[in-house]
Amino acid sequence: MKTFKAQFGGTATKALQNAYSSSPNWREGKFENLEETTMDINFHTLPKLLYKQFFESKGCEPQVSIPIIPYSDRFKSPSTDAQFIWYGHSVILLNIANTTILIDPMFGPSASPIAPFPTKRFSDNAIDVIDDLPDIDVLLMTHDHYDHLDL
Repeated sequence: MKTFKAQFGGTATKALQNAYSSSPNWREGKFENLEETTMDINFHTLPKLLYKQFFESKGCEPQVSIPIIPYSDRFKSPSTDAQFIWYGHSVILLNIANTTILIDPMFGPSASPIAPFPTKRFSDNAIDVIDDLPDIDVLLMTHDHYDHLDL
């Protein structure tokens, strides 16, 4: 039986691999996270995870709100290049081949439904841009987590 290894994106050229090798995170032909990342969450690891989330957040958020650049009709002008606007968190407005795609429409003030611990957006009043958006040809929701679709 023949098996295929799926690949997303392109293969790194030798020139790119040489450029990557200058990164301190490039080890043995691949990138490594600065911190060990595991999905092993259980009754014993949860307290440390929660403590880190709530009390060791220095450097995890910008010191000032990231401004939202208003939508412009220039975005809708015919172009051979893909154009996009990132509205923070998971929201992207994309124009490609004169098709307007809205990806993960989470414009609300909190990226988390868990009260009383909201996950504040890094931009204020993101929801204010909704009335200025162009007609959307395609709405793409990458998956059904609250932080990717804010009904």
